[in-house]
Amino acid sequence: MKSLDFLPIRKLYRNAIGNWTSYNYIDVVPTTATFINADYHPNSDSTCTVPFQATDPVPAFDTVPASFSHIFSLVQAKVETPISIAIADYITKLEQIIEQYWDPTLFHVHYHSSGWDSRIISTILRKLYLKNGMDWLGEILFVCAKWEGAEFREIMRRQGWNKDWYTVYNENVPENEYFVSAFNFITAWQQLGAPMTFPVNQWWFIIDDLQKAGRLPDSKYIQVVTGLWANETIWCLLRGGKNLEDNFKRYYCHVMASFCVKATDIFIPFTHRTLLEALPTYGLNKYAGINSADFRRALADYVCPELSDIRNVSKKDPGHPISQRLFDKVKAEYNNSRFAKLRPHATDGAGQITDFSEWWANWSLASLWEHLANTGYKFVVKL
Repeated sequence: MKSLDFLPIRKLYRNAIGNWTSYNYIDVVPTTATFINADYHPNSDSTCTVPFQATDPVPAFDTVPASFSHIFSLVQAKVETPISIAIADYITKLEQIIEQYWDPTLFHVHYHSSGWDSRIISTILRKLYLKNGMDWLGEILFVCAKWEGAEFREIMRRQGWNKDWYTVYNENVPENEYFVSAFNFITAWQQLGAPMTFPVNQWWFIIDDLQKAGRLPDSKYIQVVTGLWANETIWCLLRGGKNLEDNFKRYYCHVMASFCVKATDIFIPFTHRTLLEALPTYGLNKYAGINSADFRRALADYVCPELSDIRNVSKKDPGHPISQRLFDKVKAEYNNSRFAKLRPHATDGAGQITDFSEWWANWSLASLWEHLANTGYKFVVKL
C-alpha cells in the first residue's frame, strides 16, 4: 500500500523524551511511566487524552503528507456537474483505485455491513475478480456482525460469492454474550491500544477468533478492507475542503483512529487523494437537499441496482447489553487489578452496556497497567 496516496486516519503517538513515534501506544510509554490521577478522565467517543506523561499523540495535521495539504483548501466548483455524470466519474475512479492498490499476495478481510459503502466495494471487487481472475483477487473473507447478518448474506448471495468466502461473526450467540472474546482482561490492552472509552475493537477480536478457528492466516499476511470514511469524505467535500480539515482533526481523536488492527495493513479506498480532489469539482452542493447519504445511496444504485431493495440496517457495536455473567466477570477482574487500588470506585460508574464511558477507559487502562507491571515497567503516581 502506498500510504502517501491515502489520507492517514490512524492516531500516531510520540515519546516526548526520546522523540520517537508509533501507532501502538505501548511503544511510546517510558519504562518509568508517570500517571497524574486527577488529570485522566476521558468519557466521550472522541478524545486525544492519554494516561501517561510524555506520550501525547502527534498533532493531527503533522501526520498528513504534504501531497494532501492543498485538499483542505479546495472549494466547490461554481458549475454544476449533472449528478449522473458525477456518480459515473466517482465510481470509475474508485474502481481504478481498488484495482491498482489491491495486493493479491495478502489475505483480505473485508469488514462488510448491509450499508451502501460495503456493497459498493464488494460489487467492484466482484467485477474486478471476474475481469482479472483469482490471480488478482487472491484469498478473501467477507465478515459481518450479526446485527446485519441477514442483509449481508443476501448481498453476498446476489453478488455470487462462494459461501466459503463470507461469514457472520457469532451469528448464533446471544446479543449479550456477543462480545465475549473482546472482554478478555489479559489482552484488552493489546486490542484497544491506548486506553479506550469504548470496550470492544472488532478489528482485533474478530480476526483473532477467526485465526483460532483456522479461517485466517497469521496477521502479517492479512490486509483489512473497509468502507470507513466514505461518509466523512463525501460529506465534507460536498461542502468544501475546510470541512474536511475540521472533521479530520476531530476524527483523528476518535476511538476508531486509535484501535489496533490485527493485520499488516488496512485498505480504505475512500480516502485516496484522487477521490478527495474530484469531489469538489462536481459542484454538488448546488443541488438542493443533496447530502452524503443521498450521494452514497446514488452511488450504490448506480453500481449495484440489483441490491437496491436490500435495506441498510446501520446497527453498530455501541448500545448492546452485556450479560450479568460477563459483566460480573469484567468488574471482578478490574477490582483484582493493581490499578483498582488507585481508583477503587471506578465500577460505581460501570454501565452494563457497550457504550462510551470513563468506566471503560479505567478498565482498559487497568489491563494495560497490569501488563506493564508484569513486564518490568515502573510507575510514578501523582495524586
